[in-house]
Amino acid sequence: MTDTGVAMLIIDMQNGFCAPDGSFAKLGKPVENYQAMIPELARMRDAARASGVPVIYVSEMFRPGYPEAGYLFEHRRHPPLREVGGLLQNTWDVELVPELTPAPEEIVVEKRRYDGFVATDLDLVLRRLGVSRLLATGIATHACVESTVRSAVMRDYEVVVASDAVASRDERLHRMGLEVMAAAFADVMPWREIPELAAAGADSPTGTPAPADRQTG
Repeated sequence: MTDTGVAMLIIDMQNGFCAPDGSFAKLGKPVENYQAMIPELARMRDAARASGVPVIYVSEMFRPGYPEAGYLFEHRRHPPLREVGGLLQNTWDVELVPELTPAPEEIVVEKRRYDGFVATDLDLVLRRLGVSRLLATGIATHACVESTVRSAVMRDYEVVVASDAVASRDERLHRMGLEVMAAAFADVMPWREIPELAAAGADSPTGTPAPADRQTG
């Protein structure tokens, strides 16, 4: 059980999505915004650890042959991944970026869809830890982060999105995602303003200011 009732979620911060030589970069997808956000997210993760907030990683991956692939994979998002063998279990592509390597005791939840709750044990893990409030981070703001945030709220979790620890491939999509989440699903603020992390955040160096301000629904 957590003493705080709070957990930090780090969503999809994997080599395949974020690294310059990951599968998405190989397919011509921009990763610069993800790379630029990593140091701030790492600082937030360190502050969460220092504050006694559990850190849970939610990562997308598939078995060889992609038997779990569905509509999004086949028709919208991932078809070229087959060509490069992207996001396959037990490969470098699905590992967390080096700056966000999990500690041995930290949990990594495997997912197959945008939403970190669909067909995973994330809800079971959070309930077992006594978590009722989530600090959402990772990528992409408008897709996997937003999908997971919506799903969390439907399960009666309170959610805060750290505006300077999420990113999308372009600023327009990032802004849109934050605006939608703030309007209906979550509080949105820079991570140093999150009460549970404020004390640790005061000692953390400040990175490049995020373009998103505090927003509440």
